[in-house]
Amino acid sequence: MTISQYSDTAIVTATVVFIVAFILHAAEWARARGLGEVRAD
Repeated sequence: MTISQYSDTAIVTATVVFIVAFILHAAEWARARGLGEVRAD
């Protein structure tokens, strides 16, 4: 691969990893918040 292809692949990979991590974090935060609200009741 050329440097430019490698760079593009790295950027795409980093973006996908970031998006997946953000989704997992948001889901976990929402679940924890929901459980906290249930416990408060």
